[in-house]
Amino acid sequence: MTDLCFSRTSDSLLHLTKTFLLGICCCWLPGDAVSLFAAEPISSLGVFKRTTITVSLAENEGHQILFTTIGLMQRDSSKTHPYVLKGENHYKVFAIGDDDRITDVDLAIYDEQGKLIKQDDSSGNISEIEFDVDTEQTILMKVEPYAMKEGLQEGFYGLVVIRLQEEKSE
Repeated sequence: MTDLCFSRTSDSLLHLTKTFLLGICCCWLPGDAVSLFAAEPISSLGVFKRTTITVSLAENEGHQILFTTIGLMQRDSSKTHPYVLKGENHYKVFAIGDDDRITDVDLAIYDEQGKLIKQDDSSGNISEIEFDVDTEQTILMKVEPYAMKEGLQEGFYGLVVIRLQEEKSE
C-alpha cells in the first residue's frame, strides 16, 4: 500500500502522510472531513492545533493527559463522552471550539447518575472545568456549541481530560 501512496507525485506531503498513516496504522489524522451540509470539505486542522497547544501546555506544567478527542457537531446539538476517573484526584476538562465555525462552546460534567457536577457556560471558545473526584466513577462530559457563525450548521470541537499534578508543599 505504501508504494501506491508514494507513486502519486502530484499529491501534497500532507495527503501522502494521511494516506500512509491510514494504510499502516488504520488511524485518521484530522484534516478534511466531508460535510453533510456543505458543498465542500471543512477542515479540523484549526481545532486540532488548538487542542494540541492545550495538551502541550498541560504536559509542560507536569499534568497527565488522560483523554483527548476531536469531533464534528451540528448546530443545536450536543455530544456526550463518558470517561472513568480514579478517585482522590484533581481533574480539569477542556472543551475547545474550532473558531472557524463554533464561536462559543459550553461544557458540563455529570456524574454517573446524571447529576450535574459543574458547568462552564461562559462566553468564549474554550470552556474549562476543574473538579475533584473522591471515588472512582464514570463522568459524562457534555459539549455543545452555544454559538456558531451565521449560516453554518456544523463545526469541530476538541475535548481534553487532564489529571492535575498535586502541588508540592515546600
